[in-house]
Amino acid sequence: MGQKVCLCVIEGLEAFHFIDGEHKETIMGITKDGEKLENIILSIKGSSKPKRNKGDAIILVEIDGTPINIGVEAKKNSLNQVRPRKNNIIVLGIEKEEMCYDFRVIPASHIMKMCLGKAGQHAIQPFVCVHIPKPKNNWIQYRCNENQIKEKIIEAYKIDMVNIEYQNLIKEINKEVERQKQVSLELSDKYKDKQ
Repeated sequence: MGQKVCLCVIEGLEAFHFIDGEHKETIMGITKDGEKLENIILSIKGSSKPKRNKGDAIILVEIDGTPINIGVEAKKNSLNQVRPRKNNIIVLGIEKEEMCYDFRVIPASHIMKMCLGKAGQHAIQPFVCVHIPKPKNNWIQYRCNENQIKEKIIEAYKIDMVNIEYQNLIKEINKEVERQKQVSLELSDKYKDKQ
């Protein structure tokens, strides 16, 4: 007898599933197209790849003598399937030719502002997953070269930390998403044996 698998996608939530009634996170990925860009990000001194979040990096920096882990997400050529609620700084690599990138480092609070009023992508809420179309200026205000990426990540982190309104919004969004996940789990438990 095979495993019983149930995939749950609730309004505005990331996908997760149950195997034989046990809750499992779902890690999705379509291509390995951005892997070269991720490797550039992971080559930054102090960076590491988290175990759970594919495509993300953690960069350990020191700010005013305090060690801080900064979440970073590498994106290649576009801001597709961005997850603003994760509060990651985006490093966008626009490929000019094979393995030659034009970089943008975008603060998480600016990503959140860009997603306001947009429809979600693969989710109802844009805070969970959103596509942010390329503006005419191609995000030129965030441009940097490869040697400046770490410095720009630190600058972006400082921009995000002083934006108290943004910090409160992130807390509120994450609390609501966790509440919706709990409701989904409760409904799944209630009906899993009635299929």
